[in-house]
Amino acid sequence: MNQSFITIKLNMVLFVLALTIGNTTYGFNEAKVDSLLQVLKQTTSEQHQGKILLQLSELYSTQDFAQSEAYLNQALALPSIQEYDTLYMDLLKTRGVIVLRQSRFDEALQNFEASAEVAKAMDYSLALARNYNNMGETYMKWGKVAEAQDYLEQSLAIKKELQDSAGVVHSSNVLGRLLYNQGKYEEAMEYYLEAVVIAEQIDALRLLAILYNNISLIHRNEKRFDKSEEYLDLATEVAEQLDDNVVKVELIITRGNLFFMSDNYERAIEAYLQGYELTKKVGFSTSTVTFLVNLGNVSGKMGNYEEVIKYGKEALELSKKSGYKINQLYSHVMVGDAFKNLHRFSEAIAQYEVALQIAIEINAREILDVYQVLAKAYKESGNYQKALEYQSNYIAAKDSMDTENNKAKMAEMEAKYEHEKLQRELEEQSTALTIQEKENEIQALQISNNYYVIGGLLLLITMMVLMAWFYSRQNKIKAQQRTVVLEQKLLRSQMNPHFIFNSLIAIQNYIVNNNARDASNYLSNFARLMRLILENTREEMITLDREIQTLNLYLELQQLRHSSKFTYVIEVADSLNVELAVIPPMFAQPFIENAIEHGIEPKEGVGKIHVKFWQDGKQLIMEILDNGVGLHAQKSTTHQYRSLATTITSERVELMKKKNGGGIAFKVVDLVDDSSEFNTKVTFVFPISYT
Repeated sequence: MNQSFITIKLNMVLFVLALTIGNTTYGFNEAKVDSLLQVLKQTTSEQHQGKILLQLSELYSTQDFAQSEAYLNQALALPSIQEYDTLYMDLLKTRGVIVLRQSRFDEALQNFEASAEVAKAMDYSLALARNYNNMGETYMKWGKVAEAQDYLEQSLAIKKELQDSAGVVHSSNVLGRLLYNQGKYEEAMEYYLEAVVIAEQIDALRLLAILYNNISLIHRNEKRFDKSEEYLDLATEVAEQLDDNVVKVELIITRGNLFFMSDNYERAIEAYLQGYELTKKVGFSTSTVTFLVNLGNVSGKMGNYEEVIKYGKEALELSKKSGYKINQLYSHVMVGDAFKNLHRFSEAIAQYEVALQIAIEINAREILDVYQVLAKAYKESGNYQKALEYQSNYIAAKDSMDTENNKAKMAEMEAKYEHEKLQRELEEQSTALTIQEKENEIQALQISNNYYVIGGLLLLITMMVLMAWFYSRQNKIKAQQRTVVLEQKLLRSQMNPHFIFNSLIAIQNYIVNNNARDASNYLSNFARLMRLILENTREEMITLDREIQTLNLYLELQQLRHSSKFTYVIEVADSLNVELAVIPPMFAQPFIENAIEHGIEPKEGVGKIHVKFWQDGKQLIMEILDNGVGLHAQKSTTHQYRSLATTITSERVELMKKKNGGGIAFKVVDLVDDSSEFNTKVTFVFPISYT
């Protein structure tokens, strides 16, 4: 096993890790863990417990495989967890990912297959395709090319049928990687370039960066180093638009390896050290091991074998902590190579022997390479009997693997022969029409007239059924159109033209008065608010945390625009978990706008707005209070203003009641005649719900 072999193998491991993680990358967040554990203690819902345990597992997924798996096992052991199909499916898939990272291929496949069965039962085609993709990646990492290609092609076919463009890009990329690993660069390039076209069309920046990176690898392996660096620069340019550490790590590895293969060792070390620092900072311990091993490879090339041992031992320590067996194997071999080059053969052999035990334990294909390095080490140390023994083990293991591959090829050939045989039989049957069959055809023609009447009746019934179906469908479409119109009204009421115009005028005034800092802050907050409003409008439910962010931004901008004409408070009860509790978006803002424009603006003195959230049993209460002129005064002084807030809110409430079977209500109360410090109160009641 030479140094370049270790480098290439470890890069493949990291690549599979990046693909399996998908678009979400979790670093370790101790505060988040503590918060989730507190919520876990308080909740009694098994569905909610399962979701929290899944989040905890994902937080540990790049830090501590054993702990990550323990949380998944705890969730899967909940008595009624299988009743929640989607959650159960996700738990199985995630456990498959975690055991795959530990090279426990059989267990990974069992979990992905179980998750796929749940997806089939739910008729959830996209989830089925994703599980097939995971199974393909497992077989690819296991070295079983035929099985990997079969599942990856099934996944790609489903995604194409569903017109899932991002999914098509992802599966095409993995199929390209499979071909790349076999040295079929031309075929791999076809998949990559096809995927690039789609990724550019849908603006899938993360996938685009990965594709450019993979094209760079092909050019690098074919010694076109300038072309490789050109595509790597493209990938880096795209990645700069992302906040994705997995992609950044992958690109740094590629750049370091490019310098390594072009014998530019100083720049390779510079790149690997950059990656080492980044992965240590964000807590990607498995990726840190990759950089340590690559640093060891370069040091070995430069003859600094003591440095190799230092890097290898640190890599080994991190690999043991994470439980990542394959990285432990590579680290032992690297340290063994350094000892062998220093002619410290007994220490080298000890490292190789441990690597061999790991290879046997996880059934890794690298066992062939370990047998070879052991044979060479014993030969160089003068122990020819042991060298012959390990060389014999190498030949036997290689023959066994070749036999398995030949069996797979024979099975494929037999299946092809059976298929062709069946085709011939069908063709023979189709041409073997007997005289009796011809007589039957004549008889069928004679009695066919008897079916015309029956056919006519069936046609009439079919037409009536179709008319009823079209009528029902038309009503459904009208209801959908009504919902869309209501959402558009809501969006227009949120993005009030007067508010936008006045905000821009305020920004202009700041600029004219050379107040660049306030103008910049105002413009930044204004842009964030517009983005949140547009995002929230597309969602049926959002977290309470996001709703509070939106209201804070809106009220801050209104304060600036009205020269601190009012103060405001947003109060949240301690019993509410704002990160998990969800509500329908943007119910509050129209009423806050009314309070400012038609309640507080006409009033003398400083106004007050108080927004409160609390839990009452199984209900979430939202209350908006203001000390404006009151509802009666608003009606008498703003007769030309037609408020849409109450009308649109009433329509939204009715639609949600029909969809969810009630549980939501709101009311507006004039408090002018009461002794309260506030004059208007708007109250919303929602059923309590969590993500």
